[in-house]
Amino acid sequence: MTYEFFGSTYTLLRPEWLWLLAVVPVLWLPLLWQPQRRALLGAVLLRSLATVLLAAALAGLSRQTSLAEHKLALIAAVDVSDSISAEGRAWMREYLSRLIPRLEPEDEFAVFSFAADTHLLIPPGGPARVTLPAKALQTAPPGQGGGTNIARALERALSLYPEEAEKRLLLLTDGNETNGAARRHIALARQMGVKIFPVIPPSGQHPEVSLEKFIVPPLVREGSVFSLRLVVRNGNDKPVRGSATILANDQPLTRQEVNLEPGLSVLEVPAQILQRGNYLLHAQVKSAPDTVEGNNHQSASLAVAGKVRALVITDNPKTHLARALQMKEVETEFRRPEGLSTQLADLLDYNCLVFDDIGRGGIT
Repeated sequence: MTYEFFGSTYTLLRPEWLWLLAVVPVLWLPLLWQPQRRALLGAVLLRSLATVLLAAALAGLSRQTSLAEHKLALIAAVDVSDSISAEGRAWMREYLSRLIPRLEPEDEFAVFSFAADTHLLIPPGGPARVTLPAKALQTAPPGQGGGTNIARALERALSLYPEEAEKRLLLLTDGNETNGAARRHIALARQMGVKIFPVIPPSGQHPEVSLEKFIVPPLVREGSVFSLRLVVRNGNDKPVRGSATILANDQPLTRQEVNLEPGLSVLEVPAQILQRGNYLLHAQVKSAPDTVEGNNHQSASLAVAGKVRALVITDNPKTHLARALQMKEVETEFRRPEGLSTQLADLLDYNCLVFDDIGRGGIT
């Protein structure tokens, strides 16, 4: 949360801690019935001040004062991944070319491009005599155009700012993040006083299909069937046929033929992994017509845990509960009550312990 008062910017990283301020009125209650109020007044004031300072510290309160004599530190992060059309690249170059002459001589300006990684084009310095390299924004460096790592771009930008300056970041991108997690760096940017201004370049008037989101469950069980969700945008004015392919650690996992209506479509793709472990899933959508292939794929991580193991204590292993557990693909072991171990260590290999239709006298 950010507030501005009288030229200063106040930021609260964890505002939920402000509930501690409710304790302050309670500290003043003893003054209502104490005859010697002056003796307690100093102590109450100090305790109230300590409570306010503690609440501010836990809430992550910080202040940034904007002074007129501070110079402007402007950094432009330019997305050059394959998902940016040729029209978009030309538009971003024209945007920066018009911006540079408007800067003051004492301002500081820098430009870097990013895709899967970052590449510094103009180091921090004065804007005088600054010109963009002729082919700077035309293509990404070899082997990097297939990814868009906005998180890495934010990391690079935050490392370039001077200490005393009005920090501004121009983020020129279509927002189609395929790697990293940019949201994790927003709090740090606010704490540093960096104001981020996203600028979206035009996509061009071409037939286009793009994979907007790839949603993966964080944890699944080995052998279980789970769903992968793909949010696909069809920019054509009519439905198109295509396919959705999922790779797990660069090995084919599943493939599905799809029919994409104009606009956004949500695809549910079932998948199954038989071995536990950590997997990097890569989703790719192919269709025709499609102009830019760089925005057709995204990656996500998936953890596959072992099956649920259940120890069922029962005299009858053919009960309805037993059949239900087996239908849910739960590894079930049956024991009679007299076979139940009295040692806790013997039960740690199971996820759950179930007593099914056992009388009071069945366990001693």
